[in-house]
Amino acid sequence: MGSLDNKQQQSINKTGNEDCLNAFMFSNLIAFPIVLKAAIELNLFAIMAKVGPGAHISASEIASQLPTNNPSAASMLDRMLRLLASHSMLKYSLRTLEDGRVEKLYALTPSSQLFVSNDDELSLSDVSILSYHPAVMEARFRLKDAILEETDGDLFKKVHGLTLFEYMNNDPTFNNIFNRAMVGLSQFVMKGILEFGQRRFSRTSPTPIVRLLTGILNGIEHVGGDMFSNVPTADAITLKGIHAIIECYK
Repeated sequence: MGSLDNKQQQSINKTGNEDCLNAFMFSNLIAFPIVLKAAIELNLFAIMAKVGPGAHISASEIASQLPTNNPSAASMLDRMLRLLASHSMLKYSLRTLEDGRVEKLYALTPSSQLFVSNDDELSLSDVSILSYHPAVMEARFRLKDAILEETDGDLFKKVHGLTLFEYMNNDPTFNNIFNRAMVGLSQFVMKGILEFGQRRFSRTSPTPIVRLLTGILNGIEHVGGDMFSNVPTADAITLKGIHAIIECYK
């Protein structure tokens, strides 16, 4: 064992400090998504948003607004917030207390603002909750099996014995999470399309934005209507976020 330890030490000595730090960081990358998931579930971003635009708040002040009786909650939250700040999800400032101690105060950044859950703003919170759902993560952790074994292109079914949509039918909670995530994602996509069209054309133009985009995307025609009633003739039709698959016959 001593000989092995010496060899490991020699290997570390030959490796630069930055390389060693990167290696440690790569081995613990999973910490960030776990902390982000917890922050969303605890509604930390919404609590910070209530303080006001650009306002800073301490971990202890946030903890006081959570239904917790854990005396270590503030300390644990501070560690979480520091990690988020290290990834530019939050910004922070320092405040000196009366006893001379220095504490960090945290505030939202434009990135974390997108995870604030409320009825008035678009939010990516539901998208993240879906990404970190145990059923989804269990399939992702079996990525090795998708390489070593035949999965017919459906690792989720290989792991759970059901396709994603079959699983949704059996789990109403997961079904709700999935659909909320799709709504949130679609809202962001459409918001981006409309804002792009508005930047390219006059806001006072009487022509609908969806028609204006036709001029931007050469060869594409936007056709309104209900595809469950009538499917337009085209060389190709691009559909996004389709949850129900129907067989269409001409």
